[in-house]
Amino acid sequence: MGRQSKQAQIEAEHGKPIRDILTELYKEGTIRTVADQLGLNNATILHWLKDLGIQRHSPKATDTALPAASSQLRTIIDDFVMAKTVEGKTKDTIEFYRSNLYRFIWWLEHEGLQLTLRALDTGNIRHFLYYIQTEPVRFGGLSTASRRQAGQATVDAYWRSLQSLCKWLVREGVIKEQDNPIKRVERPKQPKMMIPDIPKQDLIAMFNELSTGEFKDKRNKAFLLILLDTGARLRECLELTTDKVNIDEGILKLFGKGQKERLVRISDLTKTALNSYMACRPNGDAALWLKEDGKPLSESAVKTFFRTLHRKYPHIAKLSAHVFRHTFAVNFLRAGGDPFSLQMTGGWTDLEMPRQYAASLRQEDALKVHEKASPVNFVLGKDGDYGESEGKN
Repeated sequence: MGRQSKQAQIEAEHGKPIRDILTELYKEGTIRTVADQLGLNNATILHWLKDLGIQRHSPKATDTALPAASSQLRTIIDDFVMAKTVEGKTKDTIEFYRSNLYRFIWWLEHEGLQLTLRALDTGNIRHFLYYIQTEPVRFGGLSTASRRQAGQATVDAYWRSLQSLCKWLVREGVIKEQDNPIKRVERPKQPKMMIPDIPKQDLIAMFNELSTGEFKDKRNKAFLLILLDTGARLRECLELTTDKVNIDEGILKLFGKGQKERLVRISDLTKTALNSYMACRPNGDAALWLKEDGKPLSESAVKTFFRTLHRKYPHIAKLSAHVFRHTFAVNFLRAGGDPFSLQMTGGWTDLEMPRQYAASLRQEDALKVHEKASPVNFVLGKDGDYGESEGKN
């Protein structure tokens, strides 16, 4: 039954317009109670209320004094996060799940929905993702990111968090596989964009600027060369300790995503830069990267350095450790490496990203081939003299 016919049926049963019906019921209860009285799911009621412009009423004492079951979903999410911690997921992964799922909680409360397991249904998940995708200001606009239009990657991040929660609930026997609410919510499609890398001439200029002989420049040069030479993630590089570095052999031991350790090789140029930094590295913490006072280099300090670097090269869309990782991957393939070896060196769990880099390189190669194989040049000539030929005929 379509929306209009369903609303007409409700109007016939109650003898008044749907707007009046919803306004009266919503005034006396919550979205859940309205849905229960009309025999609909809460997502449908939420959609109708938004379309008709019916504002949420001020909470009554009975709304704020909800039964214990109203915090059920919050407890479930806390248990899920604890389980992922016990499984050995990284701090970044744990925070990823926690922040995304607690924003789902925020949205449910904002919409007047009780935090029960029933709220984790297909309709609510779709409406939440729609909210992320379409609202220019989200979650009260308390952060800079929440005041910008969300991209598909952001929508996908929330979908993945909810999918992980639902899969865990199935494994724990809380819900049945056939009742998994996210199975009917397709994963948001991601646009396949060209992956940018830092041009060769800019890399050369950067490393030349960092050849002053000063302590900070020596450290930063070695840091950037390791990012470029190994594709290490920022956290992996920052967490290097001196016992994980064998400069003579040119081998580093990185500890990355999924609590996996991997060995990477560095070139002679990188070894030279690292030796130069180690010669003036102060005694202090076991961390490889130190400040002049011997304290470990922080992530925020590295990001500040990248912002400073970006001001010198504003034509590059963005400068970050991740862009250096992109640049490593593309140039690894340009130099003759294969996607499988790239996966192993870069620490990707599968071949999806290495294949994307390979596809990006093929696009670049196709542009170069077009210089020689342009159909217009082949048919009409490089000088465009076809007009004269027509005139002679």
